[in-house]
Amino acid sequence: MDKKTCSKCGKEKALENYYSSKGKTRGQCKKCIIRQNVRHQQETRSWENRVIDKEARKAYMKIYCEKNKAKISENNRLFRLKNPDYFKEYARNQKLKPV
Repeated sequence: MDKKTCSKCGKEKALENYYSSKGKTRGQCKKCIIRQNVRHQQETRSWENRVIDKEARKAYMKIYCEKNKAKISENNRLFRLKNPDYFKEYARNQKLKPV
C-alpha cells in the first residue's frame, strides 16, 4: 500500500504526501490541508480587519451591554460563585500595584 487517494482532491498520491500520526495517515493530502489552513487564516484575518474601528466597536458594546444587562450580570454572578479564588487573587494583586 504505497499510494492513497486524497478525500479532498481525489488524486492518488504516495504516502509521503500525507501527514501521519501514531502510524495512521490523514484522509487529506498535505497540499489540501495547507490550502485549507491558508484559507482559514485569510478568513480569520479578514474578520479582524472588520473590527478595527475601535469607536464603532465601543459604541456597539455599549448598546449590547444596555440591551443584555440582566444576562451579563447573571453570567458575572455565576462566574464569581464558581471562581471565588480568582477575585481574591485579583484584589491582592491590585493592592500590590504601585499607583
